[in-house]
Amino acid sequence: MFLGSSAILDGPLVQSTPLLVFPEQSFYYVNLISISLGSELLPIPQYVFQFNPSNQSGGVIIDSGTPFTRLVPQAFDIVSQAVVKLVNLPIADDPSTGLKFCFSLPSGSKMPSMPDMIFHFDGADLKLTMDKYIMSLRNGSVFCLSILEPPGGTTISIIGTFQMQNIHVLYDLKNNLLSFSPADCDKL
Repeated sequence: MFLGSSAILDGPLVQSTPLLVFPEQSFYYVNLISISLGSELLPIPQYVFQFNPSNQSGGVIIDSGTPFTRLVPQAFDIVSQAVVKLVNLPIADDPSTGLKFCFSLPSGSKMPSMPDMIFHFDGADLKLTMDKYIMSLRNGSVFCLSILEPPGGTTISIIGTFQMQNIHVLYDLKNNLLSFSPADCDKL
């Protein structure tokens, strides 16, 4: 972690999106516009990700204290069904994982190749390779979608740390800007 003037992120792969400031809120809000799975733009209405200032609800935050990304039900249902359709494997009912969609891999087979998932923000695209949204468990015999719904009644979507692995993130609070770029954190 770098703070102050040593917190610099530069290079050709750096992308930036505005941090949205709402006076009554202490979270780091971003403007998520849409989500793609491969070349398919998923049919999630844009209003699903918008903050509602009249009742201080909704919106999308980035949170280093939340392990997995959580999407409100209207977005989660569309994302999860698109993943289920592409995986085309039996769904494993295993509540011990805490993840809603897990897939049993038949003996002797391997997980199908999956396209990148892209979170389209205002001015930036966060590309998630398969290993950032599909988690391998039980020595590769089970694979789970590592994106969840928020707890009941929660109206906010959260970009979590599992999806932000190997990505440098810079919170520029002076200029209300979130910047990020791919990184190989094992080599730092």
